[in-house]
Amino acid sequence: MQVFATITDSRGRYVDDLTADRFTILDNNAPVRIAAFENGTSEISCTLLLDTTESMRASLPALKKAALKLIEGLRPHDAVAVYALTGGITELQSFTTDKNAAARAVLQTEPGGMTALYDGLVRTVRDIAGRAGKKAIVVFTDGDDNISLLPEETASLRAKTAGVPIYTIAKGSELHEDTVQRLDAISRATGGMSFAPHSSSEMLNAFDKVYQDIMHGYLLAFQPPDVEGHTWRTIEVVLKSPKGRKVRARDGYYPE
Repeated sequence: MQVFATITDSRGRYVDDLTADRFTILDNNAPVRIAAFENGTSEISCTLLLDTTESMRASLPALKKAALKLIEGLRPHDAVAVYALTGGITELQSFTTDKNAAARAVLQTEPGGMTALYDGLVRTVRDIAGRAGKKAIVVFTDGDDNISLLPEETASLRAKTAGVPIYTIAKGSELHEDTVQRLDAISRATGGMSFAPHSSSEMLNAFDKVYQDIMHGYLLAFQPPDVEGHTWRTIEVVLKSPKGRKVRARDGYYPE
């Protein structure tokens, strides 16, 4: 079982120099042995799920600029995949370390079609789940899902089960407050972050915060205990001598 954790100090600055012995993982309040540990130098697989439907037309130029900046910031050994919501879910670029190929995929997007956000979430969670190392999914959307075959509950369950941090950036002509709240709930449950920028400059800032968060995370792994049933189990990552430091990580899982 993998747990991605981000540590910040009392001033919100990332803490990158912690060793495995500083961490404790509680599974349903009981400590478990940490079987693997990676810090911010580890390779990252990042998925961009971009809503490029008609309702996003006005936001698309700023979206492309922000996505390209994030791709450019990834290190040579980091991999990125690009998907678009354009009347369905389209894989524009499979996982690659070729940042130029990923950038071309972003640039080729055009507005059109309707939004299948929940189908897109399930697809990207499935595709990234089998990759090794640190992982993250970045979703940009106005959240106005109108053609998904899968319901919101299924998408949320798959996201929580996979445990991949999901970062949601919600902006568009059809954005509603309840949409922001649903996306925020998914992000918090998986250890990611959510944003609702109102301008192009705020959108760029949101993507920059996502990039910084992805680069500064820790990856921990443990063997879940053998239990009967398929009920939700809580996870808590605890620091020894936290000194005002804050931990953000997924909040639980369903046993397989």
